[in-house]
Amino acid sequence: MVLAVALLAGCAAQQRENYVRDRAAEHVYAQPLEEMWPQVKAVLEDKGYSWREIPQRFILETEWKENGGGTLGNSYTRFLIEGMRVRGGGAVLRVMRNDASSQPTAVHYAGTVGPVSSARAANEAMVNASNSNTTGMTPLQKRAFRDLELELELLQVIDPDAAASLEAQALAKYPKK
Repeated sequence: MVLAVALLAGCAAQQRENYVRDRAAEHVYAQPLEEMWPQVKAVLEDKGYSWREIPQRFILETEWKENGGGTLGNSYTRFLIEGMRVRGGGAVLRVMRNDASSQPTAVHYAGTVGPVSSARAANEAMVNASNSNTTGMTPLQKRAFRDLELELELLQVIDPDAAASLEAQALAKYPKK
């Protein structure tokens, strides 16, 4: 019984998150793009991104930013953000996220090929192999998708009242148990 209540509470929390994120994706801002755009840039700057933009068009593309490298590979992210005016007034923001990653992979092993004649030759072959370039990187894998999480974050910064209203609607629709 306790497990069922915990699962339902977790499901309701996920449903609330999905509801808010999906509604934020449809949000039409009352503010003009000229007022919103500096806040968009401030959010990106806080995340450590630099960008290029098309003046007077409300389109910007960030530079690639490394998310961290390590033994499992490297990953990078950049964003394309476009602000568009809506007929009848208002504006929308659309965020496209591009991710790229590559992973280390063995490409060749240097050393002696075939049987070795002594323990010393075997040891030298092992040392040569460990000192050689034994890894390379897989081809860069890329994917692009609409980033509803960043769109929600922008809504929370630019129009906090609308974001709070969505949270209240989600809580009413999917109450905490």
